[in-house]
Amino acid sequence: MGLTISSVLTRLFGKKQMRILMVGLDAAGKTTILYKLKLGEIVTTIPTIGFNVETVEYKNICFTVWDVGGQSKIRKLWRHYFQNTQGLIFVVDSNDRERIGEADTELQNMMRILMVGLDAAGKTTVLYKLKLGEVVTTIPTIGFNVETVEYKNISFTVWDVGGQNKIRRLWSYYYQNTQGLIYVVDSNDRERIGEAAEELKNMLMEDELRDAVLLVFANKQDLPNAMTAAELTDKLNLNQLHNRRWYIQATCATQGDGLYEGLDWLSNELASK
Repeated sequence: MGLTISSVLTRLFGKKQMRILMVGLDAAGKTTILYKLKLGEIVTTIPTIGFNVETVEYKNICFTVWDVGGQSKIRKLWRHYFQNTQGLIFVVDSNDRERIGEADTELQNMMRILMVGLDAAGKTTVLYKLKLGEVVTTIPTIGFNVETVEYKNISFTVWDVGGQNKIRRLWSYYYQNTQGLIYVVDSNDRERIGEAAEELKNMLMEDELRDAVLLVFANKQDLPNAMTAAELTDKLNLNQLHNRRWYIQATCATQGDGLYEGLDWLSNELASK
């Protein structure tokens, strides 16, 4: 088993240092795998309460592997280990037929969502309206905000990345492992809709986002000069996305209008992947 797992890791990640998160239900064999890779032998294990962390060297690759406990009460803590994770190993007990549905649910619940858009589109307002249910006073995001949003038993780890022109070149560093992309547009900003369309087009050409579903929030619909969702569909060339699952939702983040309708679509799409 050690050789098989190591060869999979090599194919997935190549020759560099990596942070790997290993999770799964309790008794799936995570700790046994970790120490078989680390020591080359089987060790006697007890249920992991918290985590084990080890550095595994293989073919000049240095994997920092976090083995996190899988008991039901501990799983809600998994998300605290997501940040900066470059690879996920999900271990399943192939003999545990009774809990395979539970394992599937936990795997589907670990959704990573990237939210981007031009500056002042309302991204941070969207994030904290979803997280806290209220409008918060925001300042332009320099860097990112990251929060876990719980909705209909799905835990979304949402990365809200700043949209100023100089920061956009950094968006690509957040693409890896993104399963869903939320693109927030200021529907009232007619002067920069072409710029928003160009940024979206460039993003969707990136290989790391080839499988990500796209949700467009047509934000600030409460303003009198706001473009409709249909108008933005045309301006953003969404109908030309033939190999991409996408949806556009009219929203007003300050009131919460449309946000949960968009999350409904996103959660359904991700659950069906």
